[in-house]
Amino acid sequence: MLKNKTGGVCRALQSDYFQSIIAFWFCAMSVLAACGFFLLTQDSAQVKIAVFQAGAIGVFALWLCKLFALRVNIFTIRNFKIFLPFILYFAYVLCSYFFRPQFLGRFNSFFNFLCGSLIFVVAAFESGELMIRRISSAVIIAGWISFSYGILQIANNTFLPGADIFFWTDMFGKRAFSTFANPNFFADFCLFSLMIITARFLQTRDKKLIVLLTLGLINIYFTESKGAWLALACGAVLFAAIYFGRFTRRAAAKGKIKSAIFVSIFALCLCLLSVFYAAGRIRSVNFRIITWKSALEMIRAKPLLGWGAGSFFINYAAYKKPQIFYIEGLHNIQTAHAENHYLEIAADLGLAGFALFLFVCFYLISALWRKFRKFDVETADERAGGEAYGRLAFGAALISIYIHNLVDISIYFVSSGFFVFLFSGFMLSSAYGPLDMPSRAVVGTPRKSGKLFFICAILASFVIFALAARVISDFAFMTSGYFRERPLMFLINWTVLIASVCAVCFIFAKVIFKCRRAATALILAAAAPLMYFAWGFMKAGNFEAIAGAFASRGDIKEAMINYNKAVKYNRFDSRLYRFMGIALARRMNMAKTNNPMEGDPKDELFNDYQRSQKSFQTASRLNPNEPLLYFDWGSMQREAARKLPPAEANVLYSSARANFEKALKFDPVFDGIYFQLANIDLAQSNPRGAYDWLLKYMSGPPGVEEEYVARHGENKTARESLAMLEKTLNMTSGNYLKEL
Repeated sequence: MLKNKTGGVCRALQSDYFQSIIAFWFCAMSVLAACGFFLLTQDSAQVKIAVFQAGAIGVFALWLCKLFALRVNIFTIRNFKIFLPFILYFAYVLCSYFFRPQFLGRFNSFFNFLCGSLIFVVAAFESGELMIRRISSAVIIAGWISFSYGILQIANNTFLPGADIFFWTDMFGKRAFSTFANPNFFADFCLFSLMIITARFLQTRDKKLIVLLTLGLINIYFTESKGAWLALACGAVLFAAIYFGRFTRRAAAKGKIKSAIFVSIFALCLCLLSVFYAAGRIRSVNFRIITWKSALEMIRAKPLLGWGAGSFFINYAAYKKPQIFYIEGLHNIQTAHAENHYLEIAADLGLAGFALFLFVCFYLISALWRKFRKFDVETADERAGGEAYGRLAFGAALISIYIHNLVDISIYFVSSGFFVFLFSGFMLSSAYGPLDMPSRAVVGTPRKSGKLFFICAILASFVIFALAARVISDFAFMTSGYFRERPLMFLINWTVLIASVCAVCFIFAKVIFKCRRAATALILAAAAPLMYFAWGFMKAGNFEAIAGAFASRGDIKEAMINYNKAVKYNRFDSRLYRFMGIALARRMNMAKTNNPMEGDPKDELFNDYQRSQKSFQTASRLNPNEPLLYFDWGSMQREAARKLPPAEANVLYSSARANFEKALKFDPVFDGIYFQLANIDLAQSNPRGAYDWLLKYMSGPPGVEEEYVARHGENKTARESLAMLEKTLNMTSGNYLKEL
């Protein structure tokens, strides 16, 4: 509360007050980013993304309120010099995003980068020994929760079936994935949290942490993540080298030698374990090697500036090797990442952006190393020692993540990505010392609040609480009917949601009415709709799941209504438009009608072919290289052609053929494309053309190993179709087979 327009601020609004709120916010995000999941969306990890995006916006808004309330100036020469490499990298990514094609299709990944950047900035300015200690505690709490559930999964999958109440427990066979929806993501969390737990144990000697370390090691073993084991080996050696070099007293020479031997044996065992499992699961190794080769081809195609920030998943399809389809055994999954963080950065940002990224990493690591070299445990006071242990914990955790992502993609997902941005901010401040935050506010008596503040406060309160009510209403709809006979799930889900919503409302309201400034009220009023925008992606995933359920039952009308609701909250996902096109192709009513609930503009008539065509066109603008898009598009056009007179049908057959040939360019392995092309030739009375397409499939794409091509000959449908066409062609052209 300000004394006057140039005067002070009440004692309740000291810097520590805001730091406490921001620390609590980061702690809550840490636990939810690790432990949150929701099984009623197409992506069970979408709740983590919602927490990450909404949380980043919220904490940045609170930090802005602090700057306004305390009249803090962060624009100093020293801060600029410290942040300069990061500013340059951010500006480069910004330009790379906006000055490359399909930027709408890349919006989701770019939005995540923006949110992560907000977290990084706030963490860098608010870092301190207290903040780092609280975040370490939050990671440890998340470790207890996720490791315990991981042990339950392991028990369920090995010797105690039925122990896990969730239906997804065996999604990855015997591999543990806990609350992370993927074993490799869980392994990454185990990896960096073990570094933090170890540092806390060495600092406090709390024996409970030994139990937690044991649970973490068991879990990381059962994830069967070879890359995580190698990263753990490297991280353990690095951690031990720094700890024994700087954190132990010089007199403990014998203990150092014994510990070094133990760490070396541990690291060697992890390396041998990785090699052993890699030899037994060579398919996973081949998948990564082939993906890396494709990524290198992408880099060579646009070496200097790259394809654009967040564009790998769009452009990779044009470089994807046919072997990947054989290895995966699937055609309905679009590889989104390069299985190597560094190759993906080079492909997206070019060698210029990659060099800038490496410089930023070197800039941070070299500063941390200088800080470690200056630290001496025998002369450091308790506070300096606490900060040093935090620096060791988060520094080792951060480096371990980057080592793991030489062969993994966890860093692109919230369960690891959030912590990378958070730890990077802390490490920047730790390496260069607290950043400058001079304040012009002084302690004084509060001034009387003006009318402008009350108007802004009432407006902000209305917006915040109205949107909070919307979130609760949305969640009630999303979970209706799901909690029958699931009282534990009901209790967990609603407890977490209500606690999160109430905490946000309480914190925002408290800041507004303690600051008593119109600017802070307006900042939080603006932040609330942006946070709800992030929640909208969660709603979109739920509507997508509902629409998929209706489509599978043949209720296309309800499917389209829900797909349009999903699109309302997420206009950047090409899959949604493709799914809409597929659903309409199944109904394919050629009579023109107006269905506003299905997305038709008012007073305009459309048939299902026109609606489907529009959906596929929108999808192709967002992602022009997706093979399944062109396959489904061509299938829709072929289905529509069957309902038209021959002259009109031939036009659609030509369009369908063009789409199938585009799909074939990206996926030369999919038998369905060849069958569709053969069917078009048969519909146009050209059995010889149909035979050629099937024979081309049986021959396999060029440059592919014989062991893969042999699978084409095992395709029963293709063999039977060829046999039937041979009989037809023998009756019409006796010399045709001889020519072949």
